[in-house]
Amino acid sequence: NGAMLIVEMAAFYKNQGKTLVDVMSELYKRFGYWNNELFNFGFEGADGMAKMLAMMDSLRTQAPAMLGGKRVVRVDDYKLSTSLDVETGEKTKLDFPSSNVIVLGTENKDKVIIRPSGTEPLIRVMAEGEDEAVIAVVANMIASVIREQLA
Repeated sequence: NGAMLIVEMAAFYKNQGKTLVDVMSELYKRFGYWNNELFNFGFEGADGMAKMLAMMDSLRTQAPAMLGGKRVVRVDDYKLSTSLDVETGEKTKLDFPSSNVIVLGTENKDKVIIRPSGTEPLIRVMAEGEDEAVIAVVANMIASVIREQLA
């Protein structure tokens, strides 16, 4: 079972003078830190659904220029199947099924994914990137923008 696998991993790395935290840190350095900090924002009733969809459309047409002190350089809109290079204005086609998802990419390759839940009246915000502290700041920035619009 899973617990035994973890015990075996701990013993294996202990023989190498490492802890499991050391090994995770090495993996983050090699492949990047992927923080999926998740924020859920609820919308009640038909008015809530309309507000949620309007919020997604607003992000679609007025994406933030900066996230966590980094320039937003790409806006991928899976509903419109387009990827916008913010610096050049060039749009390319995304070859994925249409879905109400927006991905904001920064100059240092961090990403923020914003999408409505498929099963609940919620908007979800997730952030990915190599620097845990920057990712937390970026996710919190987007979350505070959504909180302001909900107020």
